[in-house]
Amino acid sequence: MKKIFSSDYQNGSLPMSLPAGAVITALLFLALPLTQILSEIASQDDDNKNKRIQVQPPPPPPPDIPEPPEEEDQEEEIEMEKEQQQLTLDQINMALNAGDGGMSAGGISVQIFDIADNFEDMIFEIADLDQPPVPIVQIAPVYPPELKRNRVQGTVNVVFIVDENGSVKRPSIEKSTNREFNENALKAVRQWKFEAGEKDGKKVKTRVRLPLAFTLRR
Repeated sequence: MKKIFSSDYQNGSLPMSLPAGAVITALLFLALPLTQILSEIASQDDDNKNKRIQVQPPPPPPPDIPEPPEEEDQEEEIEMEKEQQQLTLDQINMALNAGDGGMSAGGISVQIFDIADNFEDMIFEIADLDQPPVPIVQIAPVYPPELKRNRVQGTVNVVFIVDENGSVKRPSIEKSTNREFNENALKAVRQWKFEAGEKDGKKVKTRVRLPLAFTLRR
């Protein structure tokens, strides 16, 4: 007995495969534009990243360092300052020796009223005064016990300013035979009181120098 084989065409399977192939072909055509769109989106993301990186501002330039001034200019300024200071001292000396009028030297004129403005600030020597300071209160310095016990004697030269009120200002030691006497000498002088010296009818500051002797009776 012969077997009878039937083909797919006869069973109706061939017509069903045609729509399936059409669907697959359509999907492939749709996948191509989708792939292009995805690649464009990825490319745009890369461009945006690059733009964000490039937007960062560059670092600021280093500050300008000024060049140091030349030494010659500094030396010239120092010399000019010295000349100005010397000129001021010369003016003061000329004014002190001017008498009742004025005098000029080197094209500079100094009038006596310039000194009158600072008359109260000037310190005079006793020889320049019309009336020297007169002591009113003088406290004797205390003899250091140890030096007294050992019968040590000495002299302390003190210099100080007597102001317009007759008070002692800025006492200091000019010379001393034994510095252990110095402190007691200054303590005593600070308590002294004077009648202020006078110049041209005005009470003025006066520089006073005098020795204080530390002596013992035998």
